[in-house]
Amino acid sequence: MSAGAHLDPRPPREYSIGQAARLVGVSPSTLRLWEQEGLVRARRTDTRYRVFSALDIDRLRLVRRLRQEEGLPTALIRTRLDDDGAAAPTGADAVAPRPRSRVRTAATGPPAPTALAPPGACGRDLDGVGLRLRRARLRRRLSLRRLAQAAGVSPSHLSAIERGISAPSLSTLQRLTANLDVNLVTLLGAGPPGQALVRRGEGFVLRTGTPGVRIEHLGPTAKTMEPQLFTVAPGAGSEGGYTHEGEEFLYVLEGRLELWLGVGERFEVGPGDALGFASTRSHRWTNVGRVPAVVLWINTPPTF
Repeated sequence: MSAGAHLDPRPPREYSIGQAARLVGVSPSTLRLWEQEGLVRARRTDTRYRVFSALDIDRLRLVRRLRQEEGLPTALIRTRLDDDGAAAPTGADAVAPRPRSRVRTAATGPPAPTALAPPGACGRDLDGVGLRLRRARLRRRLSLRRLAQAAGVSPSHLSAIERGISAPSLSTLQRLTANLDVNLVTLLGAGPPGQALVRRGEGFVLRTGTPGVRIEHLGPTAKTMEPQLFTVAPGAGSEGGYTHEGEEFLYVLEGRLELWLGVGERFEVGPGDALGFASTRSHRWTNVGRVPAVVLWINTPPTF
């Protein structure tokens, strides 16, 4: 269907993945990811195409609201759907979520101190992200409600983040830090500038608490740029869009990323691909491959 085409005003009983994505306001790859995470189960036709019912569309719209507006991780979304009795496939189409296997970093990729957590993992704020956010908010003399409104999250969600019982998505964390006039490196305590040489795997790891995303800071002496190495598990990503000042450049070393700029500009980048854009454009990204994506990512000035 062309960009200017319109859906038939008489809705069909079932929708293709492209139609469902337009109705929900997300990309088809996002719907595939949500299906992999067990948030919805599309029926397959005899030719193996996905089709979604009207109840599926309602459920997907709820998932989108819980993820993008309230910033909930997958595990809590699944719990909320169960609590709310949201529409779910039944009968022959009711398939249990696929069990997750531990995701390993590729043998040629950078060593990690711990295994890369799969997207949807949720637990206590062991790295103190919530406490650091609270301290930064109090230093700025901002109320919880005021910061939540500025960052586009609910006060209850921000409270849960600060108390360490909810893990923020990377997009939520970036919006919070932007409204606190700090970046992730400053918030997470990278410390004073170190040596110019950073050996393989020895960069400061930004422990954001975001499942499936590992960020290694490579520029302890940098003043006007922010070079980082992202390792993103399959299905993991920013979980929403965000903006900040400056420009950014990324170069993919391994794996694949889907990156959206603004409302409708989409790029899928793989090994050897490079992409640059203004950071003031809303951007969101997801690993759409089957192996961890390893990406050299540079922001200037240091505003991420």
